[in-house]
Amino acid sequence: MNRFTENIIDEVKNKAQQKSLQVNNMVKAVELEIDPDKMRQVLLNMIDNAIEASDEYGIIELISIVNEERNKFSLKIKNGCTEMPDIGKIFVPFYTSKVSGTGLGLSISRNIVKQHHGEITLSGIHENQIEFTVILPVTRS
Repeated sequence: MNRFTENIIDEVKNKAQQKSLQVNNMVKAVELEIDPDKMRQVLLNMIDNAIEASDEYGIIELISIVNEERNKFSLKIKNGCTEMPDIGKIFVPFYTSKVSGTGLGLSISRNIVKQHHGEITLSGIHENQIEFTVILPVTRS
């Protein structure tokens, strides 16, 4: 998963650099059974949202946790955020807090993650910080 997220970060590098954002990839290498195209769409959407929501010179962190007892992989995406979204609506189709966009990104992402027997949640809002978590099953070897 580390190389997978690194490739996605490379795709949005220019957009992040335009805002002088630092994107830290702290994702561990772990094997997951995923559709790479669909999961790329999820992570690209979430990282892109994080870039758009972040202030200039901010930090976006991708952090992973593997729970071996439960065979679960958690990917946390944290970023600074000046305007907090309406948390009751963020996964509702066509809801957007942005000037542009369709409001479908998180709704589609949630459906894709569910197709992978996982879940995506808004796991934390702290002082000017927002955190999403994607939880997926780990492939047993």
